[in-house]
Amino acid sequence: MAEAADAAETLEVLHEVSSILHTGLDKESLRVLIGLCESGVNPEALALVKMVFVTVGTTLFDELIRAADQDDVLQRLWQLGYRRVLMQTGKGAYQPAEGDRRCGMHVSCYRFKPTLAEDMARADLIISHAGAGSIMEALTLAKPLVVVVNDALMGNHQSELARAMAERCHALAATPPRLARALSADALAALRPYPPPPRADAFLLVLNEEVARDG
Repeated sequence: MAEAADAAETLEVLHEVSSILHTGLDKESLRVLIGLCESGVNPEALALVKMVFVTVGTTLFDELIRAADQDDVLQRLWQLGYRRVLMQTGKGAYQPAEGDRRCGMHVSCYRFKPTLAEDMARADLIISHAGAGSIMEALTLAKPLVVVVNDALMGNHQSELARAMAERCHALAATPPRLARALSADALAALRPYPPPPRADAFLLVLNEEVARDG
């Protein structure tokens, strides 16, 4: 009896997911799909929902997390076709409320993981602090990238690094107050893959050279 009930439940879940896929993923269907995925019923289906990954790495950058959590940014991401935002918030004090927002976007977050590689690989768009390591990983994965500079820091190379990447159309550059404005469909479509260097450490040398040339 238990096996029959489990089979019936699985069949019902598969039917529900199949129905969702044929409705074009509207808001209500997305809520059901995300609920199914996060409850562990059908985790593979989560790949069907376009996801934005926001990361601050090991830095303290509440301004980025707060900016990404604003209604205008979430609404803009929704308009661009993204349906889920996963935020890696680090050691900051600001923690977004998790769940569905008024615009339909689903927000979830965590502080740290041993590695961010899996979340970066699953993301359809990465919004990152301007650390060279995070930029390297995103570009190596050939992900659309928005680099957000911490303009509260003085005497650092972040703005130069972000500007160098933006001028070569490898990433978009923004500050927290200008994040929504930077999220342009045309600008994202114009991004070009970064030519991979022969070694990972060579990447940092190339970045330094580009920053120096722009300086």
